[in-house]
Amino acid sequence: MQLFISGKFVDSESGKCYESYDPRTNEVLTKVARATPEDVDKAVCAAREAFDKGPWPRMKAKERGMVLCHLATMMEVRRVWRVPDERGSDRVSLNILTRNRAMPAQEEQEYLTQLECLDSGKTYAQISQSDVPEAIYHFRYFAGMVDKIEGRTLPVGGAGVNGNDFTAYTLKEPIGVVAQIVPWNFPLLMATWKLAPALACGNCVVLKASQHTALSALYLAKLASRAGVPPGVLNVITGKGSEVGDALTAHPKVDKVAFTGSTEVGKKTGAKAMESTAKNVTLELGGNAPVLVAPSADMDEAIEGVVAGCVFNAGQACEAGARVYVHRSIYEKFSRGVADLMARKKVGDSMDPDTDVGPLVSQEQFDKVTDYIERGKKAGARVLAGGEPWEGWKDYKEGRRVGRASEKGMPTPPRRQQRAQGRGGGEENEGENEPRSREQGRKEREEGAEEAPLTPKTGKALSNGFFVQPTVFGDVTDDMDISRDEIFGPVMTLSTYDSLEEVLPRMNDTEYGLAAAVWANDLETVGAVTRNVKAGTVWVNTHHLLDASMPFGGFKQSGVGREHGFDGLEFYTQTKTVVMPLPKLNNWTIM
Repeated sequence: MQLFISGKFVDSESGKCYESYDPRTNEVLTKVARATPEDVDKAVCAAREAFDKGPWPRMKAKERGMVLCHLATMMEVRRVWRVPDERGSDRVSLNILTRNRAMPAQEEQEYLTQLECLDSGKTYAQISQSDVPEAIYHFRYFAGMVDKIEGRTLPVGGAGVNGNDFTAYTLKEPIGVVAQIVPWNFPLLMATWKLAPALACGNCVVLKASQHTALSALYLAKLASRAGVPPGVLNVITGKGSEVGDALTAHPKVDKVAFTGSTEVGKKTGAKAMESTAKNVTLELGGNAPVLVAPSADMDEAIEGVVAGCVFNAGQACEAGARVYVHRSIYEKFSRGVADLMARKKVGDSMDPDTDVGPLVSQEQFDKVTDYIERGKKAGARVLAGGEPWEGWKDYKEGRRVGRASEKGMPTPPRRQQRAQGRGGGEENEGENEPRSREQGRKEREEGAEEAPLTPKTGKALSNGFFVQPTVFGDVTDDMDISRDEIFGPVMTLSTYDSLEEVLPRMNDTEYGLAAAVWANDLETVGAVTRNVKAGTVWVNTHHLLDASMPFGGFKQSGVGREHGFDGLEFYTQTKTVVMPLPKLNNWTIM
């Protein structure tokens, strides 16, 4: 896989690649270009040229919105197009990731799901039901926001200032070239979180994808180009953060840096951005969300919700609810219910649609999480569920087929049975679709059948994957590392509390302030938690519920700025104040 710069795929300047691994098996999935600082410069200069001279920031807002809407549609429906083959006859071609053969419509979303699943280890169920649909929705949401970016008319002539002969107004303008650095835990979704508002405002972007999960971002760039995003407006680079992330952050032609990742790296990123050219910065950083379970909570609902809040995305979410405070009067019953449900969560191949918890993303993350589990045991916490290496691969059965694999090791969406009198497709500018003969359909089906089935892995293959059993620790004290630190895995800690006055300071006793949750059915508890916990988002009787309209970001060391909604849009614009004299013939004054 190459870099995407100025509207086309190119090799890195060094020609080097790195290997991307399948988290299920620790086997090489594909090779990805390893960018250099020279590649960063090329990408930034392409974005600078596109912003300073190109059509994107000068395009009518409505037209930009139509392009983003088109991109959202292309993420759902594959547009096939015709190219001549070596025999001179027309065939239907796909893209760089698949061989030349016809594909039915309505399968782009499935392709993105499988691509993300293979590259990140996230479960098929989660990606198909949450990540990809939400990514599509983000582009549609901000496509509708483009003509709602408004300035204000300001009164002039405050105390001590004679401004009665002047008026003033504000303009909202795009910032310019935006460097966006996204993490590995939500590769496609978090790319769209950043891209959609930035592009809607007319900015041009260099997106640095995680070295672990770069494939969906590269494919998204290809779709964006087809949707009408001009060359240079969206560029994607891949490689190690220490090699290209730093060069991107410090580049003098970058106007803004938007980063999502750990608090430690985020602080360094923000410092580099300010040291270089005092760039505008947005940081979405780590978290260790406290969760309170009150006696008034619906017990069954709370057990299911708290477990989901912990194991969603295998616990690899900055807003995961891993630190749970349970009222002493219900602790024993609640802890038994949570331990039982965690133990019943199906760990396994992420390509199996029935899997609840897939592998962690990498060996490094696996080592970190398992180390925390051992530290919890040594600190005296009681293991209520999990806590041991996952041995489920020994009995793992083959799941149902969910797709196919191409000869390049990249997934191809599953073929649907085609009608004998199907229709081929054309590129947007090639006019009407042309009929496809019965014989052509038969040949295309035969070619598709030659490809190996992309099935869930079986047996020994999974023994090398990065799987961790969902783990619950009971009798946890606030000074333990497993309570204070962000583990970023399917590990939950349970502690008791006796009163709101006692537990609220404990919930706030952390450097983080990204999210929190409360499970209760009495207004006093709900009001006390939502008003007193220092967090950017507080959920009531739910968890992980996010929307493109809802501002998301952290207090304290969980970040700077917000994503989503009007608040998120503001961080991709800058305000210009215009002051001008009123006309001499003026029948009314501002003040």
